[in-house]
Order: sequence, then C-alpha cells, then structure tokens
Amino acid sequence: MEQSVKVPEVLEERRRLTQRRLKELVAELERTGAAEIAGKSACVYATGSVGRGEMSAESDLDIFIIRDKATASPLTNLNEIRLKARLIEAARNLTFPDFSGDGEYVKSYDIQEDFIKKLGTRKDDYHNVLTARLLLLLESQPILGDDVYKQAIDKLLSVYWRDYDKNSKHFLPVFLTNDILRFWKTLCLNYEERTSESNIGKRRLLNYKLKYSRLLTCYSGVLYLLAVLVRDKGTVSTVAAVEMVRCAPTKRLEFVAKLGGDVESGVEAILNNYAQFLKVCETNKSELEAKFTEAEFKKARFEEAKAFGNDVAVLLEKVGTGTQLLRYLLV
Repeated sequence: MEQSVKVPEVLEERRRLTQRRLKELVAELERTGAAEIAGKSACVYATGSVGRGEMSAESDLDIFIIRDKATASPLTNLNEIRLKARLIEAARNLTFPDFSGDGEYVKSYDIQEDFIKKLGTRKDDYHNVLTARLLLLLESQPILGDDVYKQAIDKLLSVYWRDYDKNSKHFLPVFLTNDILRFWKTLCLNYEERTSESNIGKRRLLNYKLKYSRLLTCYSGVLYLLAVLVRDKGTVSTVAAVEMVRCAPTKRLEFVAKLGGDVESGVEAILNNYAQFLKVCETNKSELEAKFTEAEFKKARFEEAKAFGNDVAVLLEKVGTGTQLLRYLLV
C-alpha cells in the first residue's frame, strides 16, 4: 500500500485552516481556565466541518462533552455549567457563529452510562446518544481533555471488538459496521422528517449536504475497515480501529487509495467531486439556500451528488469484493 492520490488544493487549504482555528480555540480555552475545569474527568470534542478537517470561513462550531464518572473527581453539574459558559465565550471571542438551537445541542454524555449502556437500546437515538457516539468515532477532533477522549474511544471500541480475542485471525467488525449503517439510515430518516420544512432552499441544501459530507462520514469508515481487511488478510485489530477513528473522512479515502490500481483512480474521482462540493459550500448559507431555489442550479448540484454517491458505491464493491464483510453491507 505505497501509492497515494493527489489531494485537491481546496481540501489542503481547509485542513490548514482547521488546524489553525483549532489551535486558536485550544489556546483561548486554556486562557479562560476551561481546561482546568474539565480536568481529568471530562473532554470536549468538535464534530462537523471541524471534526472532518475541512473548515471554511463560514464554519460554525459543533461540540459535545464527555464525562467520566469513574474518575476520582468527576465533573459536577456546576462545573459543567462553568465549562459550557467558557465554551460559549471562547467561540464568540474567536468569531464563531453562536451555537445552533440557542445551545440546545451542547450536551454532555457519560462514557459508561450513555455511550456504552445505551448502545443498541431504544434510548440510543431518543437521547441523541447514537449521534454523539458515532460522530465521536467517525468525525471528531479533541479540543480539551485528550486523555479522556482517548479513553472514551478505547472503551467504546472494546465493546465493538469484545469477541476479538477469540477470533483475532478472522475478526470482522460487523458490530461497528452495523452501527455505522444504522447511523446513516437514521440521518436519512431525520432528513425525511424535515421535508415539511417550508423553506425549499433550506430543505434542498440539507439534502445536498446529506448526499456529500454525511454520506462520506459514514462510508469512509466502512471503506477504511474493508481496506484493512484486504491489507491484513481478513481481520481488523483494535489498533487498526483506533487508527480509523483518528483519521478524518477524506484521510480515510487516502488510506484506501493505497490499495492501488483502479481503487486509487476511484478515490481520486471521489475527492475531486468532494472538492467541488466544498467550493459550493463556501457561499454564505442564506445566499446558498436562495441558490437552491433555482431549478437549474439545484439540478446541476444534485446530478454531481448522484455521481458522488455512485462512485462511493462502486468503490465499496471494488474494495470489499473478496472480503466477508461485504455481504453484511448488501443483506
């Protein structure tokens, strides 16, 4: 797996901007004492364009808090309020847009009580735990509490890989793959629920983003696991799983491209199409919603999105053919 693809310049620029803004945010939070409040009992991680490493000047900040009640000094309710207050002020000081929904989605979750005990239960999606957990694994960047962040990932993956020791030579990550597919279908269902939205431009823009960034977040994870199965001759270790988590979605595609041949050319086509998506989304949100009310603009963008989805589907089959995991994607 030595070959590599040429990464579009717009994506390289986004990665550089993301790293710069993350450093500014971490420095601002340390200045305000947020790191001291989180201590060794909590972490804050960013998702969305920050977590994917593709920020633009228009990007907002999507964050989650993980608590670990098992520590000697767990995060108290009052300290959680203090932590959220500093997150709000830091975001404003760095000119990020205010958190969406008046801060409704700035929530905290406990590693054991929420991420692990609710996994697969009826409370999973209802309490938004499914979203917080899968975004942690598929598109996250730690902002505070890197040790707690790593522990949360390790504990979660130990659940998904609980049968690994018995089947280390032939372990298939079916549990995690099924959860990723469940998350993707939940995102699609949630979009359908929003089709009653009266703002047609907003609805179309949501659909457009679903077909690109949401799809890539989910299926880049699946593609990475398939590529590891090919590389490691039919097994995926916990070490490889951690490496997948710490890769941004587009970085996972670069890993997959190292299989070479027509896989490499398939990845290049996907990255180039995705770069066009990023350029389109550089437009101010309200202006972009207005553009999506135009029939010709909407038609052209959705045709590009259809080609993107088709290319991802073809790549899944190319990489997965010959692996035992592929059949779980088809049945």
